[in-house]
Amino acid sequence: MTGQGFEVDSDALRRFGRDLETFQNTAARLTEKISGADVTDTSWGVVGLVVKEVYDRVLGEHQDYLRGMQQRITEAADLLIKTANEYSRADVATEKRIADITGALDGGARRG
Repeated sequence: MTGQGFEVDSDALRRFGRDLETFQNTAARLTEKISGADVTDTSWGVVGLVVKEVYDRVLGEHQDYLRGMQQRITEAADLLIKTANEYSRADVATEKRIADITGALDGGARRG
């Protein structure tokens, strides 16, 4: 079956899942910085309060987006690690089956 199927480096997949935490941490830092960018009503003055409503809405949208991004990155990392673990389990199980079959064939050949 040369050239057919596919091969997965489960260790690399697992590492990439863990590396995604870096992106999650970056999104968390951005969320924190955006929260710190909130400006009090007093700073806007009377005329600026109209603009502040838009500012608050956009600020909230950005915070929601980044929180969602953090959650999805965490979910993706978990899924990649789980997938890598499943590939590893399948590899071990397949190796055992092949060893069992080879052992049975070797044992049968000696009896014959």
